[in-house]
Amino acid sequence: MTTPVTVWDDGPGDATPVVLVHGTLTWATQCYAKQRPPGRRFRLLLPDRRGFGAAPDLDDPMWTNDYAVDARDVLEVLGATGPT
Repeated sequence: MTTPVTVWDDGPGDATPVVLVHGTLTWATQCYAKQRPPGRRFRLLLPDRRGFGAAPDLDDPMWTNDYAVDARDVLEVLGATGPT
C-alpha cells in the first residue's frame, strides 16, 4: 500500500522532514491544522492512518487500531523498511 500523505512544505526546498502521525478519530490535516505554521521551516508529512482520510480501511474493521500496521505505514512514509 502507498500511504496517503499530505505534505506541507511552505519553506525552503531542503527543509528537514517531520512526520506527524495523528491519534485521533479524524484525518491528519484536520488534526494538525494548527501545526501548519512550522511548515514554513520544516517539511511536514501528514499520513492518514488506515480507516481515516484518504487511507483505506484495514481488511478486518475490528482491527482499525492495529499499531503494527500503522508502524509499517509510517516506515513507508520515512522511506525505511521494517519487519513484515
